[in-house]
Amino acid sequence: MTPMDSPPEAPPVELSSGKSRIPKEKRFYDALEVLRQGRLGLIDLLLHVLDSTIANNHRSRQGLLGDKIFDVFDKIVEFPEGKSKMQTWMRGPGFEIITSIIEDEMDSLKEKFRLPAAAMTPTYIDRWSFGSAIGHLTQQYAPFLTQILMQAGQDKVARAKNKKKTPEIVSSIHHFYIF
Repeated sequence: MTPMDSPPEAPPVELSSGKSRIPKEKRFYDALEVLRQGRLGLIDLLLHVLDSTIANNHRSRQGLLGDKIFDVFDKIVEFPEGKSKMQTWMRGPGFEIITSIIEDEMDSLKEKFRLPAAAMTPTYIDRWSFGSAIGHLTQQYAPFLTQILMQAGQDKVARAKNKKKTPEIVSSIHHFYIF
């Protein structure tokens, strides 16, 4: 058992009860004070809770990984230094997550793009359009990849100026040639 697994002999600060009338801000301050006095930071606590080798943390880990985790990500990128750290992570370990999402979308699209030779009738060919055959499918089954291609199709200035020329067709063409 590590020192972090064993309960403290005596808490350095009496924590306010959640049921008391003590304001939430004071309870947060008290909790942070306990960490400070123990020479621990909030990140140390989060890393401890997220440590999968510590079985006792399962409930805390489940709570931390609820929907509020997205609020944490949003708050991190609100600050320039937080956004920079997130971008660095996404170019490193996070890149695998991005490519995994794209691979899954590509696999689902491959199935949709397969057309048996018997289905290529004159009527099908007459009614065929790039948008109906490819564009709508890519938007429906590859939304993440479509967003990336749309962003790559225009820079900020072009997005602001171009009202008629949009990268939607370019996105569909990219999808078509990727396969």
